[in-house]
Amino acid sequence: MPPKVGTLRGPTSNRLSNEGNLINDALLKILSESRTPAIDPERVYLTGLSFGATAVYNFASIIPERFAACVPISSVGTVTHLHPTRVTQFWHFHNERDVNSPIIQEMLRDLKEAVEMRGGEFRISTFPDAGHDAWSKAWREDAVWDWVFSKTADGKPVAQSTGPAKPVVPPKLPGLFLDGAICTAAQPGRDDGTGPERAADGLEATCYVSVEPVTRGDWWQIEFVEPVSGRITVKSGTRDGKNRVSSARVETSSDGQTWASAGRFQRTSGECRFVPRDPIKYLRVVSESPTGEILVLREVVVAR
Repeated sequence: MPPKVGTLRGPTSNRLSNEGNLINDALLKILSESRTPAIDPERVYLTGLSFGATAVYNFASIIPERFAACVPISSVGTVTHLHPTRVTQFWHFHNERDVNSPIIQEMLRDLKEAVEMRGGEFRISTFPDAGHDAWSKAWREDAVWDWVFSKTADGKPVAQSTGPAKPVVPPKLPGLFLDGAICTAAQPGRDDGTGPERAADGLEATCYVSVEPVTRGDWWQIEFVEPVSGRITVKSGTRDGKNRVSSARVETSSDGQTWASAGRFQRTSGECRFVPRDPIKYLRVVSESPTGEILVLREVVVAR
C-alpha cells in the first residue's frame, strides 16, 4: 500500500516546520499517485540541496523502501532519524570550505557507519570550494547519474527489476568507487584542492595539478585497495579539454616493483584506455616531457 498523505508530521511551532510539513505532504501525494505504467516504483530517486538535502535524509529514513537511491547535497541527516533496520543508498556531496563543513563532516562519519551497518551504501564526495553551492557541480557529474540509475529499491539489477517500466537500453554501470585508494606523486598538488587524490575521487570537476612542471621520469601513482581488472581509463586535462597531457605513458604493476607499459595518452581525447591482461594493484602516469609541462590528471575510471 502506498503511504497515506499526512503521515509524516513534524513539530509545527515555527514557519520552517510548517513549510516542511507541506513538502512532506506534497511528496507523499506524488508517491501515492505514481502507481502508473509509466513509472517504475522500484526506480524512484531523491535529491535535494541545503535544507532540501535535510529533507532527503528525513524521507529516506522514514520510508527508505520507496527510494532506490538518494543524492543529498550541502546538508546532513542524523543517525537517530534512520530506520532501525531498512535503509537506502546515498551519495553525499558538500564543499570542503562551506561554513557548515566541520559540522557536516563530524555527523557524516556516524551516518556512514550506521547506513553501512544496515547494509546500505554511503558514498561521500567533496569539492575543494568555499560557499554552499556544491549542487551545480555535483549534478553535472555523469558518474552520479550512472550510479543513481543503476539502483533499484528491491536491490535487483535494473533489467530484472519488478517494476512495470523497463528501459529500452540498460543504464551505464558506474565505475568502481576508489574510496581508500592511496595516491602519491613526485610533485605535490598546486594547493589543498588539487592534490594527488583528486585524480581518483570519482569527480570530473576536480583534478590533480602539479605545483611545478613535470619532466621526464616524474610520476603520479595510485595504489588500489584491491587488485582491479576490466577497462581502465586515465583522463588528463580539465573537463573543458584544456591542459591535456602531451607526453606521458601509463604503467601498471601487481606488486609495485615490476612495471609494464599500458599505453599513452591520445592527443585527440587526452585519455589513455586499456584492459590489463591480469588484475593490477598499482597504476602510474610517467612523464616523458623533455622540457616540462604541468601535469593535470582529471580522473582514473575503472569499469565494473
